[in-house]
Amino acid sequence: MTNASGARIARAAFVPSRAFLDVAAAVVVVAGTFAVVLAFAPNTTSTALASWLGRHIVTTHSLWNALGSETFTAAGVHVYQGWLGAIFAYLAEASGVSAVLGVAFFFCAVLIAMARAHARGGTAIAFVAIAALVTFAGYGSLSSPTVTLDWLLLSVTLLLVERGSPRAVLACVPLAAVWCNIDAQGVFVPGILLLAAAGARIADGSYSARTGLLVRGGALALAATLLTPSVLELPLRAATYLHIDPTLGSLQVLQTDSSLSGMRAVVVPLILAASLFGTWRKQHAFDALLVVSATVFVLMNAMYAPAFVLAVAPLIVPIAFRSAGLVSSGRTSTLAVLLAFVAICDVVLWGAAINRWSPDLTAARAPARLAAVLAGDAANHRILCANFQICDAFVASGNAHLSVFMDGRAEAYPRPVIDDQIAIVNVRPKWRSLIATWGVDAIVVRQGRPLDAVLQLLPRVWTQRATAGSSVLYVRRSAP
Repeated sequence: MTNASGARIARAAFVPSRAFLDVAAAVVVVAGTFAVVLAFAPNTTSTALASWLGRHIVTTHSLWNALGSETFTAAGVHVYQGWLGAIFAYLAEASGVSAVLGVAFFFCAVLIAMARAHARGGTAIAFVAIAALVTFAGYGSLSSPTVTLDWLLLSVTLLLVERGSPRAVLACVPLAAVWCNIDAQGVFVPGILLLAAAGARIADGSYSARTGLLVRGGALALAATLLTPSVLELPLRAATYLHIDPTLGSLQVLQTDSSLSGMRAVVVPLILAASLFGTWRKQHAFDALLVVSATVFVLMNAMYAPAFVLAVAPLIVPIAFRSAGLVSSGRTSTLAVLLAFVAICDVVLWGAAINRWSPDLTAARAPARLAAVLAGDAANHRILCANFQICDAFVASGNAHLSVFMDGRAEAYPRPVIDDQIAIVNVRPKWRSLIATWGVDAIVVRQGRPLDAVLQLLPRVWTQRATAGSSVLYVRRSAP
């Protein structure tokens, strides 16, 4: 062997293969995108209440099943607690890895969405669109582990149901049991299975073996929702969600403070749902039922916008692009996956730029700052928050001198309490007498809302104590 040939062999040995380059590029792009999301994506979703509950569970070694002295309107009322999710939130916050876990769960959910689109012949442009839509819909919660964990569990459930094998369907049963102990949204698992069973019945034209498998899986998953400390409460509560949500929405509770919430809740789902028309096929009955169901949920409640996109986009975006003749029906490549992660990065950077002009998107710490103001007082305070999720921060402060009208566990509060909250927040007749009846002496309201304007007109009764983000804290000077 000559020296020249030996040198060529040596050089060839060090030439990386195409597969190696693909993997290396994927690692670099995904790691870079992960870093960008972690650095620039805000977390406007408060986990204070969940962390507070988790801390009490860990320190007292007991599960709570009732509201306590943290509220002055419904102490002693039974409440569902996602004990496993609360412990997770507390441990994640205590260890300082909340943001990292939140972004990691988000990336896993996006990858599963891409896998579902790939199974439907998703192409490069479809991957990019799906990744960008998921990031846009969930922007503001990308670094919240309790929220993105729900997205991930939803994505896993849909992947298992769409695979449709007996093993995949049965895997949904323990998933439902675990998820229900993490969060009440675990009740979606039996709902998705039964929805798939209805789709299979339509597609097959009869009660086929596939339909029977999904029905049995749905029944077992429904039984699995009973495996919580609350037993029957969670599945029974699920039937009331559609009734309660519109009421809570009137309190501006289940909508983000972002000016983009209307677009997330209405424009995005309408655009996606519109693509369903003209793409209907009998064999895609489950897809159609899922789109309709998800659209109903998200139009009622902006909170479900990210879940809507994760559920629906992998179904109809590839079909819509192919139907429009924008791309070929060929499968995607590694490059498409990398482009999708770049799209995530672009959306996050775009959102970070908007943050400079939109303080609402970065107001996650505002409630805690307001709670700290009142925590310094020696006097007791009864606090009403126009957006009652903000009151989670006052509860989480652990200050025995502070109690709230309502907090984020709104579904547990009696209907008369909710009605009074609505009347006060919307400045309806007798709102001042209701404040006096309940003894409210501190109010947190968003700037520019009707209640804010009215309180400004009563400087002898209410004084503006502090502002944080778009929220204003008023404290009563004297009895109205």
